[in-house]
Amino acid sequence: PGALAGQRLVANPGAYATTVLLALQPLAKAGLVEPGSVVVDAKAGSSTAGRKARISLLFSELDGNCYANRIDRHQYTTEILQELEAASGAGFKLTLATHLMPVARGVLATCYLRVRGESDARKAAELVRHALRSAYTKSPFVQVLDRGEDVQLKSVVGTNRCLIGATADTWGERVVIVCALDNLGKGTAGQAIQNANLVFGLPETTGLI
Repeated sequence: PGALAGQRLVANPGAYATTVLLALQPLAKAGLVEPGSVVVDAKAGSSTAGRKARISLLFSELDGNCYANRIDRHQYTTEILQELEAASGAGFKLTLATHLMPVARGVLATCYLRVRGESDARKAAELVRHALRSAYTKSPFVQVLDRGEDVQLKSVVGTNRCLIGATADTWGERVVIVCALDNLGKGTAGQAIQNANLVFGLPETTGLI
């Protein structure tokens, strides 16, 4: 946060990038991620696609529906990789698949990965939780829960909060990390206000819930 004080320009990441990076950046920085093991399945409300006249966004098309989009060309993939590579100090690869759901707002990203050097998924999940809690212990908006199953969109929509939880997948020898936020709050406008507060030396939480 201190790095933003007095800055004239601040780049504000989009909702998908914010959700994935909040879940994975601390792990990349801690060197926990096994190279090439990361798969991200992100589901979001229709407002992540903007407000536009598009047939696939019509109520009659989206209601009761869910579909993947831009698997091979998602605009946020390069931004996510840029920041994960900077955090890890090495090349980073991941598969990102995004889906639109019949809800207005919210992003829920489920991240699947293996922890470097730890084949026991339960021990790996503990390492992941420890790294996440260490990263966000002083954060007023990011909360780390005990399990991925505890993360729900209803808990974050309309707020600047972000919830993250991690669960061991013993069958696949992976850790499953679930992260949720409001794409119109923490994902864009809320985050912009938070950054502006830091730029002007105001309390980080000013005007936010």
